[in-house]
Amino acid sequence: MTREPVVPPNAVVAQVALRWADSDSLGHVNNVAMMRLLEEARVRLFSANSEHGIGVLAARHEVDYLRPLFYGPEPVAIHTWVERIGSASFTVAHLVRSPSGQGVCAAKTVIVAIDPASGASTPLPEAVRAQLATLVA
Repeated sequence: MTREPVVPPNAVVAQVALRWADSDSLGHVNNVAMMRLLEEARVRLFSANSEHGIGVLAARHEVDYLRPLFYGPEPVAIHTWVERIGSASFTVAHLVRSPSGQGVCAAKTVIVAIDPASGASTPLPEAVRAQLATLVA
């Protein structure tokens, strides 16, 4: 993934504010802050799934920085959708757009369902699979 992905029409868009602390000495939003922005978009999207008796862990991140993002007072738009649903995991895709609308970061995160008691991976419940299916591109 090196180019800006095509955002599907069912992607959910989160407007997330930047913090001054997210930037480096040159005013660029740094890589750690970008991961926090992506996490915030996922948390907003999937917080309703916490009632299904499973936990989730990020197992893998794939991130392409398309161009620098500079700190500013306007929020960034983070488009989020589900790219794949497996038996115990799913892949979430993101496109972060600057306030001017340029794609600045494309990312994918593999999320694994876990049993909170044992910490072992567990199959995705059917109710969660149904919710995820509405977000598949």
